[in-house]
Amino acid sequence: MAIDTSALIQLLCATFIESDRAAELRQAAAEFQDWGSFLGEATHHRLLPLAYWTFKRYEIETPRSVRQIMAGAYLRQKSIARAQNAALLQALCAFSEQGIEAVVLKGGILAPLLYPEPGLRPMEDLDILVAPARCEQARQILLSLGYFAPPASSRYDRLSHHLPGAQREDSGHTVCIELHREVFTPILNCPLDFSHLDRPFAQFLVDGVNVAHLGDANLLQMQYRGLRKLAEPLRKLQLVDLALLAQRLPDHGQGPALRVRQPELWNALVALDRYLPLNQRTRQLLGLPPPIVVNTPCEDYTGWPRPLLPRQLADWAQTVWPSRWWAEFFYGLPPNSSRLKIQRAHWGLFLQQGWLRLQLGRVDHNSFFSHKPIEHPIPPIPWSMAPTSEPAAFPVPAEPTVLVTCIYNGLSGTRYGGRRNRDELYRDSLATIARSCGLPVLCFAPAAAIPAHQEFFEGRPNEIAWEPLELDEIPHSREIQRIKSDRPERYAAYEWQERCVEVMWGKFHMLKQALEWYPAAEHLFWIDAGLANVNVISTKYTDREALQAGDLHRVDAAFVPELFVRMEEMAGERLLAIQTTVAHHPGIPEKYNDRPYENGHGVIAGLFGGKRNVVQAVCRVFEEKCQKLLADDVLYFEESILTGIFADHPDLFVTFTFDTWYHEGWDYHDPSLVNFSQFFDLLLNTPTPSEPLKCPWSL
Repeated sequence: MAIDTSALIQLLCATFIESDRAAELRQAAAEFQDWGSFLGEATHHRLLPLAYWTFKRYEIETPRSVRQIMAGAYLRQKSIARAQNAALLQALCAFSEQGIEAVVLKGGILAPLLYPEPGLRPMEDLDILVAPARCEQARQILLSLGYFAPPASSRYDRLSHHLPGAQREDSGHTVCIELHREVFTPILNCPLDFSHLDRPFAQFLVDGVNVAHLGDANLLQMQYRGLRKLAEPLRKLQLVDLALLAQRLPDHGQGPALRVRQPELWNALVALDRYLPLNQRTRQLLGLPPPIVVNTPCEDYTGWPRPLLPRQLADWAQTVWPSRWWAEFFYGLPPNSSRLKIQRAHWGLFLQQGWLRLQLGRVDHNSFFSHKPIEHPIPPIPWSMAPTSEPAAFPVPAEPTVLVTCIYNGLSGTRYGGRRNRDELYRDSLATIARSCGLPVLCFAPAAAIPAHQEFFEGRPNEIAWEPLELDEIPHSREIQRIKSDRPERYAAYEWQERCVEVMWGKFHMLKQALEWYPAAEHLFWIDAGLANVNVISTKYTDREALQAGDLHRVDAAFVPELFVRMEEMAGERLLAIQTTVAHHPGIPEKYNDRPYENGHGVIAGLFGGKRNVVQAVCRVFEEKCQKLLADDVLYFEESILTGIFADHPDLFVTFTFDTWYHEGWDYHDPSLVNFSQFFDLLLNTPTPSEPLKCPWSL
């Protein structure tokens, strides 16, 4: 008889916790048939990322369509976790700078503390406990960090143990932070805030930042206590949380004493052990009775006070008669408790929570049975209009040097991948480059976007020629999309969502087009449209007025005509390129090269070029590398491919090497390291200012 969905979910969770169940899970998955039901249950219990990770780790086969759905959930959650983690650490650092103590609760600490990857433990928001008297100050800090953070007075009821969620968009995801006054909602009748907590707090290092939390033993108690909200479902991911926390308990101060001090928690662990067997050390430490195999899988309670309609008959039955395992776990009852004891606990908690809700003023019928989401205004996303005029014809360059670039926007969330809403940033940057250098610029863009670009540059000094080029017209686009579709576990990751392969590889197609359209040009340089930015160009190339006005692209002094004259001289008969000692994108695997790498340096692709014959040669070699990659159905960033080309043909390049992007305007500036902006210093012979201007965010 094939295993059913609930049993497969149970075995999946058990295998994730203890790897000795892997063979059993492999056999069960081979016999399992109802994968549609599995996906539905795993989604409800927030287990899809964990399922993908576990099946992949133990090389357990699943249907391809199921694997793709799990991979998509895993990769999306991995991206969300990155954004949440970065936001959490930024908020904690900002609080610390203002002397605000903060303790991270629930998923924000459980994800990095318990799980091999934070994305395996999905969470809707980040919960941070601060002293009640500091909540408003903490809220103001979140406002300064770009969050939409409604004041407490806008809360829809008086049951609030935290401020309304503060939200902002990060890397295409909505990040929400809840500032807690207390750990629990008042309906749990368990007051707990900073005044009840012992110091010092436990600390866990996350990306170099010490994150304060309640400690393993207290986290176990708090997570279990926090389940006592009848209005929310018991998800099996929460059982995994508790099992992992139980197995982290220290060797001292536990054991049978827990049974005396916290009998409900001890009884709950006995019930949990029947569903997810704990390891032998934990069982001995806690003094648990011999394990008993659960014949019926644990069931979630679907009775009161869930939405009343529509209702299944079984749901109505659970309202009166909850399952034994659920009741013993949820209420912390001894094993084999009588039905009378179960009913007393069940109705006693419901009546207590209902009475507290009424006492605290939540009497509206709809809000009694549902949780209202926090609403905040989201500005509409503008869509490009169709082109209304033909793009301008190419001018004959007055100078023998041409700059080539492109602007593609609004690709985030599409099948192509890329940054979102960068048009204004790219235009402002390109406006600086165009008016400063005085050189012809060839800019590729989608046809529908060109009229808006032309309107922006009307009246601004420039020699920009606009050429329409759609992404699906770029060579290898069809193969690129096929490979991304066939391998979602690799190419749906955050770094691929934020970068467009067609644009990256297309740079060399655009350079080849420029070689044909400008036959008189002696030198061609690729330059990223967004390069004129004080983030990477030193503040010595702008002025205080521009910084104070927030104009981060007005670094005109860096892109003067002399710069490109010096670049031509530096390139000579080779291709001028810039490489970094700390590569964001390592070179392609050496099997695609003729020579091994001498070091871990990486070529960047934001600014490079030289004489037309050298540019033509590099474009040809780049295409050869792409063909090798496509033959193996793999994709790499253009910088990785350029690094491979440099390894094979070092005599084709002349390079400037730097260590860091942080220049004098950053607080992180290290004078002992070479920064990217010193490339401009070298070519323009720019002196170092005695008192460099600081970037606004470093003040």
